[in-house]
Amino acid sequence: MPTNNALLEKLSKIKALADEALDTHECQTALLMYQQLLDKHGLNSADVEITAAMQAETIEEVAVYTGQRIAKWMRYLYTTVAKHHRCIAASCKVFRGSAVCRQTLQFIGHKQDAEIAAEAFKTALDAAFRLYNRYQLQKAASDTCLTLPGHGQSEHSNRSRYMMGFAHGLEAAYRQQEAETTFDIIITVPADVREHVSGYGKHTIRNDVPITDSNVIAGYNDGFNIGRGDRLAEQT
Repeated sequence: MPTNNALLEKLSKIKALADEALDTHECQTALLMYQQLLDKHGLNSADVEITAAMQAETIEEVAVYTGQRIAKWMRYLYTTVAKHHRCIAASCKVFRGSAVCRQTLQFIGHKQDAEIAAEAFKTALDAAFRLYNRYQLQKAASDTCLTLPGHGQSEHSNRSRYMMGFAHGLEAAYRQQEAETTFDIIITVPADVREHVSGYGKHTIRNDVPITDSNVIAGYNDGFNIGRGDRLAEQT
């Protein structure tokens, strides 16, 4: 497909901006614009002669979490991150006899996409746990918490609800950020990545609307603000 020098120059500048970004949010925003331009003009990174590294689009499988049991909210969080970073969310299981002894979550995509998705997931996961602990301390210190919906539930239930709210809030932030860009493009997984995983068992999770209680609302707000680039994870 023919391209003009102005477009290639613009793509090169956006990629350079992402490479030189001082924080993760700025990097992700620049890469989002870069990926949208590629999709809009039917290009891939190999068509843009930026560096030899950008021309070689290898597909990577980047593991991000391993555990015996993986909570539903965590699966929702990582599938959300995957689809907004042009990756496939996949999980592999190791069996001991007929029982699963551990599971590994991984992102499959172009090397750069998979690495960014992995970093975004780890950052979001760390923020979720840190902000949940802060929320619990604030809740315990508030006399009004006794009247809030959700009081009296177990600690495990409270955390699960907060975390699911967090995952939904982060997804809402991704969608809003993409809608606010100047290009009306849906982020899609590249064809070669889809072909690479064609023999894999697909991993999806139903997009349940979380029950609206105080835990879910708090998680949603924190997840949305993290996704919008607020520095909540650095606050104590």
